[in-house]
Amino acid sequence: MSEKKMDWDARYLTGDTPWEKGAPAPALTYLVREGVFPVNGTILVPG
Repeated sequence: MSEKKMDWDARYLTGDTPWEKGAPAPALTYLVREGVFPVNGTILVPG
């Protein structure tokens, strides 16, 4: 199995970041709006 090396810095600098949607995921927006998360809760933002 061969793995292709990615130049993540170059992708970021050229704007080739299809994973960046510019808005939260619809499912997350729904959960926040519905009050699923406690007001004083803790959340992990990976990235």
